Amino acid sequence: MYKNYLGCIVCIVLMLALAGCVQTPTENGEDTDPSLSNVLDAGVIKVGSDVPYPPMEYFDEEGNIIGFDVDVIAEIAQRLGVTATVIDYDWGDIFDAVISGEVDVIISSITITLDREEEYGIMFSNPYFQCGQVIIVNESSNITGPENLSGLVVGAQVNTTSEQEALKYTNSLLVITYKNYTEYEDRGIIYDLKNGTLDAIIVDYVVALNIVQDDPLLKIVGDHLTEEFFGIATKEGNVALINAIGDAIKEMQQDGTLDTIEDKWIET
Repeated sequence: MYKNYLGCIVCIVLMLALAGCVQTPTENGEDTDPSLSNVLDAGVIKVGSDVPYPPMEYFDEEGNIIGFDVDVIAEIAQRLGVTATVIDYDWGDIFDAVISGEVDVIISSITITLDREEEYGIMFSNPYFQCGQVIIVNESSNITGPENLSGLVVGAQVNTTSEQEALKYTNSLLVITYKNYTEYEDRGIIYDLKNGTLDAIIVDYVVALNIVQDDPLLKIVGDHLTEEFFGIATKEGNVALINAIGDAIKEMQQDGTLDTIEDKWIET
């Protein structure tokens, strides 16, 4: 299994330093920051997520939102003594939702980057999962890695690290973006890959596994293009809340809960 190694203190410290998400009460006035107390008083933490993105978050047959990320935030909420309510947003809207206060936090396989912190005015927790981008092609394709993508049409989800990777390997005019990776009967990124409109797609490894397991006509090729860490985000200034979430994540790493959730949702 492609296990996360977030128990490694060096990796965690490195990512936190990169993202700039470690903040102290003295430096940031956590004593007067109501973000955590507001959630505790309400008894609910409102969570924004871009659904579907299986196995991380998706709808079951009854319309409930389930998945890896959903279990992670539900466990964190339980440790805070509240319940989690997950609300579906389009990818581009989840950042606006957390900044405006519609939701308290967002979790949606969001790669921790300094650019996102600065662009959206958000803060990340310490990472809860390690992943990376990979290439999916048709089973009959001769593509074996990123070196073969030059001049080819590549699909990716818009405004994601998947799109950033695609732009590294082929002309920007040949990168086709989509709202999500859901396959529709007559449109969508998987449909376009299978019918030849796309030569390849780039996507997070865990989602790629789910895609190829569901469709034997597709395959993952090459090595991981990136090493990325997923974090939970809230708006800048919510220091008390993000620190409490970070403490819960550390506990879940130490007691094996994150590994248990990973084993439940991610099969290799």
